[in-house]
Amino acid sequence: MIRDIGTLQQFVNVDANSAFEVLLPFLKEAEKTISELISPEQMAAVKTAYTAATSDAALSADMLNLINYIRPVLANYAMQKAVPRLQFAVSTSGALITSNEFQKTAFSWQIRDAVDGYMNAGDGAADDLLEFLEANKTTYTLFANSSAYTEFKNCLVFNTAQFNAIRPINNSRRVFRFMKPYLMDVQDLLIKSAISEAYLNELLLQSKNNALTADNKTVLDLLQKAMCNMAASLALLEFTVTIDHDRATISTSRSTEIPSGKESPDNKYDKRIALIAAQWRSTGESYLKSAIDYLNKNASVSRYATFFSSSAYVDPSTDTRFKNDTSWGIVSI
Repeated sequence: MIRDIGTLQQFVNVDANSAFEVLLPFLKEAEKTISELISPEQMAAVKTAYTAATSDAALSADMLNLINYIRPVLANYAMQKAVPRLQFAVSTSGALITSNEFQKTAFSWQIRDAVDGYMNAGDGAADDLLEFLEANKTTYTLFANSSAYTEFKNCLVFNTAQFNAIRPINNSRRVFRFMKPYLMDVQDLLIKSAISEAYLNELLLQSKNNALTADNKTVLDLLQKAMCNMAASLALLEFTVTIDHDRATISTSRSTEIPSGKESPDNKYDKRIALIAAQWRSTGESYLKSAIDYLNKNASVSRYATFFSSSAYVDPSTDTRFKNDTSWGIVSI
């Protein structure tokens, strides 16, 4: 979707004399990242249309609109990948850097800041791209029918806003998409057994059809808080986390590096992250306990009937699980 330096310069700051061929491998890598975001099927359709067109004017209006949302993502992700690796050249003599009286390799902090800048800009553009696709899902059906669709109805937490309200992710659809496997792990391994498959399916169906009863809305609120906290605790070490004075925010890019300014000889940052992960899991378990306790106390043949008739229901007068056992049978995942 970017054929020359001139087009690239519309989205990122790059020298007009740069050899475009040098940047091509990074553009192709970035295309793979975008393909994961919007689905391989949708990306393949875009590339087929773009390759066949002699110019932007030859593209359909819908395809050109989509490509114009893809381009800033592609440009920034490509530069994020290119900057660290273009600092040196690899030859039979090994890795070499440029250093003379006129030029020298940038300082490590400058490279890191540039990479972070490109990544943040790319992530912001990726969120715009996903928002555009969601708003036009009847037009871009390959995306809407794919597993990349960021509003997914097979989970009790099915959109970015719901997750962000419980655990801050800067309203990033990209982070929410990466959270999907962890949310599904929690739902399949913990929630399903705790409330029964039948009652889970009732909640999913009502959520999908925007037909939640007032009673089920109460339970769903507790379950969503449980799932988001536990999923975040599972995923925490795979994401960059910004720790402010009052909260920890899961950022929009995966990273194994400690953010700038967080390094310390005794790994205080890593220890704090571990404590936060433990706290989030504990919070999630508490919400799940509250949901189960609430259901057992209120279920009857006329209220929460699906749960009441399932093997997950326990008569509260005989239920001793929560009295002395602080773990109350939660399975580790």
